[in-house]
Amino acid sequence: MQKIQKRFMSLIVLLAVLCTTIMTVLPIQADADIDAYIDKSKWITSGIYQYEILNTDMKTATLWRINSSQPNIEIPKTIDGYTIISLGGATDEWNALSVMDKNSSTVKSLKIPDTVKNIGPCAFMDCSNLERVVFPKAGPIRLCGSAFKHCKKLKNITLYNANVGEGCFVMGTTLKRLELNNVTTYYSDENDRDFFSKAKKIILSGNTTYSLNEFRSDNQVDSIYANDSVKIYFAVGDGGFDTIRKLYVNSTAVKFIDSPEFVENLYTIPSAKAIKAARKAHVTYHVKSTGSMKKVTRKKKGKKYRYSWKPVKTTIKTYKYKGKKKGWKCTKKKAATQYNVYAKKKRLDNFQLIKTTKKKQLTTSYKYVKVKPVKIWLE
Repeated sequence: MQKIQKRFMSLIVLLAVLCTTIMTVLPIQADADIDAYIDKSKWITSGIYQYEILNTDMKTATLWRINSSQPNIEIPKTIDGYTIISLGGATDEWNALSVMDKNSSTVKSLKIPDTVKNIGPCAFMDCSNLERVVFPKAGPIRLCGSAFKHCKKLKNITLYNANVGEGCFVMGTTLKRLELNNVTTYYSDENDRDFFSKAKKIILSGNTTYSLNEFRSDNQVDSIYANDSVKIYFAVGDGGFDTIRKLYVNSTAVKFIDSPEFVENLYTIPSAKAIKAARKAHVTYHVKSTGSMKKVTRKKKGKKYRYSWKPVKTTIKTYKYKGKKKGWKCTKKKAATQYNVYAKKKRLDNFQLIKTTKKKQLTTSYKYVKVKPVKIWLE
């Protein structure tokens, strides 16, 4: 009997040790466990918001919770006089906490103010009905790992001056449009470098390097637009795309770090550096040439003005490689010219783009108008 009791007690001790080990190894998920790493006693409740003061002198705070079931959420720049500079935790994995909490399924749109410089890990993860997020343009802003993971209804993303962590926009669905302006990425695991869901259309801008193995895909993408002074690493053999159907290079300054051999068609403008790379890889390429604008005439029509201009010619030359013997074959065709119309009401105002048109005249209430032919490839 004593032997049985000893064995029973030994079994209990062993189970206790195993449970302790499992709790140590497994990631913390429940709020009760997170409380050990996030001191909720420091949270201050103000209406629907719960925040924590970061710096009393500088009057800055992080917003931990939004207790609202409203579909449209616009995060304020300040709460109780404290500037909100962070949503959720910092980069520490133990600070992963949902900002929307129980209301994750009700939010449909989210507007983030330009005061925010950090969005914590898992901050808006599993917001299953989130369709639109307006990110600040100014930056810089850091988006920690999995910040918007599994937001399956989010179809269009535009980011400016951001540093994105792994899994941040991996939703399990296909994006319609992904626009990145001076966006960089970081990861903690060499084998986990998926940052964005598959996208039908990718627009890359700014003065930074984009590695195409950072995009989750079915090994192909419909179209990529490269603007400004971006550098592209195609990541051939390193998780990049096997097929890029259309690559639009809209700047002479765009550079390729490696070969564009998996590009089916490259569309660019005269004197672009991409042309040399396309020829070396025997990629079919198309060069769009558009003439210069001439005089725009204005006639007053009642309370409005009619502007008209002479047509500007646009031609597209297509180059296809026909093998060593035949070399490159060039074909030429005319294309409709598109015009950007800029306008302002007062002389001292700034011109703003009001319309893109193929027509050669426009009637508007604006007194001051200038017209420019579009020389790049538009979406």
